[in-house]
Amino acid sequence: MAPAVAHPTYSPSAMEKGEPPVPAMNGAGAQKTTSGAANCSLICGIIGLIFFGIILGPVAICTSVQAKNEIKQNPEKVGGECQANAGMVLGVIDTVLCVIYIIVIAGNTSSS
Repeated sequence: MAPAVAHPTYSPSAMEKGEPPVPAMNGAGAQKTTSGAANCSLICGIIGLIFFGIILGPVAICTSVQAKNEIKQNPEKVGGECQANAGMVLGVIDTVLCVIYIIVIAGNTSSS
């Protein structure tokens, strides 16, 4: 007795247009794309640790929120929540460190 073979299902829209059939992505085979805003948030957070943290920190926070909203609206197609979370954390760290740095510099110049 031959083992059962699973045959792929085909997208009906391709057949209606006269195009060659393309296997439909059902659940497990579907690929998620990473949110561009999540990647931007992570990159801004990392670069902000080195320089321009006062600018890139809030940018990382805003793009992280944007990415999380994008992921929440379309969770089956868009991923990158971990990158968005890391970007948020790094953005907060960037902003806090820059504020502390500004306070320390302002304190040193006023005491001189």
